[in-house]
Amino acid sequence: MGNCCSSDVTATKYAIGSMREGAGALVTAESNNLEAVAAAQLITGASNFSSWVELRVSCASLKQEDLLSPSDPMAVLYEVGAGGALAEVGRTEMVANNSSPTFVKGFRLCYNFEKITRLRLKVVDLDKGENPDTVPVDKCGKLGELEFVLSEAVIAKKLTRPLATGCNHKSTVTLVTEEVTSARETLTITFAGASLRNVETFGKSDPFLEVSRLQQGDAATGTWLPVF
Repeated sequence: MGNCCSSDVTATKYAIGSMREGAGALVTAESNNLEAVAAAQLITGASNFSSWVELRVSCASLKQEDLLSPSDPMAVLYEVGAGGALAEVGRTEMVANNSSPTFVKGFRLCYNFEKITRLRLKVVDLDKGENPDTVPVDKCGKLGELEFVLSEAVIAKKLTRPLATGCNHKSTVTLVTEEVTSARETLTITFAGASLRNVETFGKSDPFLEVSRLQQGDAATGTWLPVF
């Protein structure tokens, strides 16, 4: 892996483990100001031992918190500090009525090769009408959590583990990690449809477009990650 690169990120609030110990393990960085983090790494020399990685989350067989429908899950990532203190890294979007969600929003983290970075992922259930960006996590229904080391996820690239649910329900979470390159090119694509098949008995269909990219493997059997 190469050095940390600057990038515009909307999916996470912090850079993880991006400084040497003594210079601060957790660097707060607004999503549009990761260049400042990269500059700080150059000053401390940490960039020689770091690389930006992107962590994406999916779950399977989440327990049902709602009475008449599947849960509305959201994933929240924390860094575990000294004494077990938790610092929130970021949140995914909420996926409505889905017990096996694949979250589109991921977490972009600065992985320090010399530092053991412990993370905790909490999967929670939101009530209808709650704002995923501001709702207090302790007021959400608990669907499960996983504590892991960032290096474990980076080395595995695709890591599946059971969620600790506090009951006999068996749920799993999959973490897909890849290095972020320094490319800053922007590609704009416009899509249009014509004569789409109508699947509604009354009225017209309500089409939407989902865009995914191939993370690893071939097109037929590889891992596809939703990006939009």
